[in-house]
Amino acid sequence: MRMYSIGEAAGVVGRSTRTLLRWEEAGAVKPSKDGFGRRYFTEEQIERLKRLAAERRGGLAVGPPEEVSVG
Repeated sequence: MRMYSIGEAAGVVGRSTRTLLRWEEAGAVKPSKDGFGRRYFTEEQIERLKRLAAERRGGLAVGPPEEVSVG
């Protein structure tokens, strides 16, 4: 299974790393962390983040990410 660093994930999703960190803090996604605390996202998590980003771009999201249905 392919794992994406937070920088790679941000590039694929089209959002900043800070945005992904905020979404993580809000509970929208929980990436794995290595022994140094670096975050890694699965392909499934990337798809979830893409849907969340699309909803936010389209003006569909009105609350924090944890309140938005993305799947």
